Amino acid sequence: MEDKEKKIICPGDTLMVIMENNGLSKQDLADKTGVKYDYVEAICQGVGPIRSFYAKKLEEVLHVDSQFWMNLQSLYENELKIYGKFAKQQEAFDEEI
Repeated sequence: MEDKEKKIICPGDTLMVIMENNGLSKQDLADKTGVKYDYVEAICQGVGPIRSFYAKKLEEVLHVDSQFWMNLQSLYENELKIYGKFAKQQEAFDEEI
């Protein structure tokens, strides 16, 4: 598989599966975790990072260990760096928030 064909799975993909399994919409999750909808949307789209404060909120609401979320984020950022996409993603997120 060529690098440009590599599908990088973002933490938001996993988050959306867990949300669906719990019957939560993005707005529900935003409300329950005390953040703006746009923050949840950015994570789900793979342009916003799961930061430690939010990993703790996800643990409280979804009962999935905060370290799991931090590990997913770290792995995602490493893959983006390998494929040269991290700087572009981070820049886009910083401009939005």
